[in-house]
Amino acid sequence: YHGSYKVSRQNALRNECPYCSHIRIHPKDSFAQWMIDKYGKNNFLQVLYMTIKCIPILKGYKMSYVRPVSPDEHLSYLYKHMEVDTERKLENFNGRRKISVYRGKDYMNKITQKLDTDPPMTLIRQMRNVGTKEEPKLATQVINLTVPKADILLFFDHIGDSLKGITLNLFRRDFEPVKKNYANFAELKADKWFMDVLGKLTKRKLI
Repeated sequence: YHGSYKVSRQNALRNECPYCSHIRIHPKDSFAQWMIDKYGKNNFLQVLYMTIKCIPILKGYKMSYVRPVSPDEHLSYLYKHMEVDTERKLENFNGRRKISVYRGKDYMNKITQKLDTDPPMTLIRQMRNVGTKEEPKLATQVINLTVPKADILLFFDHIGDSLKGITLNLFRRDFEPVKKNYANFAELKADKWFMDVLGKLTKRKLI
């Protein structure tokens, strides 16, 4: 890649090229530059910020580690830095699946659209901030699955804890609304009636 910058013949013969002698990193050898080119500078800086934030420096010890950023931590970061009533697109898999987030006043919706399935489905995970403004912590409050013929809403009786009760609200076209209470997700999945209805609505064999 010497054609991408000027180097004198003397420096080349002495191997004083800053890239060849590993003094500088060429963009073609840079993983960071590859990340920027592939995912965009803003997304790269967000990941870098979260990574640096998760490196502890312990007094008296020469030790540090990089902890992977969890999806929930990334969502909390977006919640903190996005303006109220704004939306951001996260991923688009060639139009087959789209993922975006919407920032409300004290909540955030993660919206996943599966457009290449039959039927197409939209999954909305609504999260409330149970932390502070400076250190937000998002916890799931509602999961909403929308298909052409129905809306399925699961309300967490205790925000962020599915083990303390779930309330199902099922709205089907041409049917009366259904409301049922469950102790947790395991009990919901064990309900043959619900799994049968869910399988018919999504055209999937779930039982």
